[in-house]
Order: sequence, then C-alpha cells, then structure tokens
Amino acid sequence: YMSRVKAAEGRLDRLVAILDDPSTIGPSYAAALLRAQSSAWRSEPSLGAELLGMVNAGLLERTSFVRVLSTGTVIFSGDAGRVPVTIANDGEQAVTVGVALIGQPSARLQSTPLSGIRVDPGKKVSVDLEARVIGGEPLGVAVQLLTPAGARYGAPATISLVSTAYSRAASWVVAVAFIAL
Repeated sequence: YMSRVKAAEGRLDRLVAILDDPSTIGPSYAAALLRAQSSAWRSEPSLGAELLGMVNAGLLERTSFVRVLSTGTVIFSGDAGRVPVTIANDGEQAVTVGVALIGQPSARLQSTPLSGIRVDPGKKVSVDLEARVIGGEPLGVAVQLLTPAGARYGAPATISLVSTAYSRAASWVVAVAFIAL
C-alpha cells in the first residue's frame, strides 16, 4: 500500500514540476496523499485503497492533459534530419516541458533533448528535434516528454524513423560494379 502511495507522490511531483503555478493543485493532492498515509486505514484498508485510487485517477487524468501528438513515420534523405514533434496542453494552465527521442535500441539513435518548451493552456506547440539514425532499417522511437529536471513525464508517443543513407550507398556500389563489368 505504501509503495502505491509513494508512486502517487512521484506522479504529483512530476505534475507540479511542469506547471507554471503549482499552488493551484499541488497542495490539495499533497493533503489527500497525506490522508492516504494515515494509520486509520489499517482498520479500514478498503477505504484507504479507494481514497488512493481516486487520488491516482485524478493525477493520471491531469497528467494526460499534456501529451505528444506526433505519430507515423519520418523519412530522412540521409542519415540525419529533423523530427517534427507536436505537444498539446489541454489543461487549465501553462506548462513548461522538455522532449526527447529514445531509440529502440538506443544505440541506433543520436539526438539531443530540447528543454524549456512553454505550452499555453488549450494550445499546441510544434518543435523540431535533430536526430541521426545509424543503420538502414526503420527505427522505432519513443517521443518522451520531460520535466524541467529531466524526469520522464506521461506516456511516450511512438514514431518510426527511416534513413535512406544506406540505400543511396548501395545504389552507388551497384553503379560502380556495373561500370566495372
């Protein structure tokens, strides 16, 4: 039970970290989490679990207000290019987030995260991240929002990156072989 309370505290910490004015929701959720830690729930564990469930549901709903909208495939004309990312804020106040690309496997992607992206309430912001793909196969990439401190925020979106650099190199090899014959 207490590990679930600790996980909810972590969600709250990440949520208030991105808000421009955390005092609007932080204290009420912190008080609810403090109540959830009460020893009174030892005699009524189902009520304690219900309270914690409601707090978690509220935190997950508020966390989902800020998310990445980008999906699909991005094709680079070489081994590097720009990845367009759109961030939406359906919440009631402005947020400041970062965004990072996480390759799967990570050894095939080189990219520097962006930070300090401000998104006003009810708005969307588009940014471009520079990336370099190693290898010719399509690469699955998680587009992850970050708090200003660099912690992962919310669920990542998934895109695919494709590099044409190796296919061009292969066509040059074929052309040279053809000329040699």
